[in-house]
Amino acid sequence: MPVKELKEKLHQLIESTDNEPLLEILLQDNEKSLLGVAPNELEALSEADYNDLLSLVEEEEEPEKDTIGYDELKSGLGRWFIQ
Repeated sequence: MPVKELKEKLHQLIESTDNEPLLEILLQDNEKSLLGVAPNELEALSEADYNDLLSLVEEEEEPEKDTIGYDELKSGLGRWFIQ
């Protein structure tokens, strides 16, 4: 679709609504896209935070290595409750 036609359709859509929250979302999304904001910044994460989360996700350790079973939990909690 030609750029001129895309712009016309966008203008028509914007002019056809008075939904303020929707218009604010469109404005914020487009400002960020046009300014070249990094994807992780859209989620309010710094580059360091994003990299930390990414490294945690990519860890190769057993995900359940520090967990205990239900029976072990139940027996451990038993001393805290009157039976």
